[in-house]
Amino acid sequence: MWKQLNEARLLHEEMDKFQLEFQYGVSRVLHEPSLAPELAEIIKSGRAHLIQWSNKK
Repeated sequence: MWKQLNEARLLHEEMDKFQLEFQYGVSRVLHEPSLAPELAEIIKSGRAHLIQWSNKK
């Protein structure tokens, strides 16, 4: 159980970091709309990578 707590904590920390980066990216797009396609591509590639990983497991 201890290992599961550490793993859950790690995932939570990484998700928090991701959310902060995402919020920062969105705020940049709000000030510079031309960045939207680049941010969308980053999100798409991350999602595709996660789907690939999920399908392998």
